[in-house]
Amino acid sequence: MKYDEAVRALDKRTNYERTGRLTSPTIERIEALLDLMDHPEQGYPACLGLLALARKYGNIRLEAGCARALALGANSSKSVASILAAGLDCQAQTTPLFDD
Repeated sequence: MKYDEAVRALDKRTNYERTGRLTSPTIERIEALLDLMDHPEQGYPACLGLLALARKYGNIRLEAGCARALALGANSSKSVASILAAGLDCQAQTTPLFDD
């Protein structure tokens, strides 16, 4: 199964894009999770786990958590879950202390 087919299959199963409930940060996080795997189908459980966080925290917080994870370069749904559990999505993001 090719990448585009995997994204369409996930979207068909979850309706994440067609419903309009999720926007760019979450969709980017889902696509990044699929990109991490050798075979995109292997990323389904992580993507479904990420989408399940919306039930617990709501879509707005999920979007903020995904945006923060993208800014930090965090590459897992567990990172987003940790950000949400710690309430970091509700805090202002500060600039890094050191530049690379």
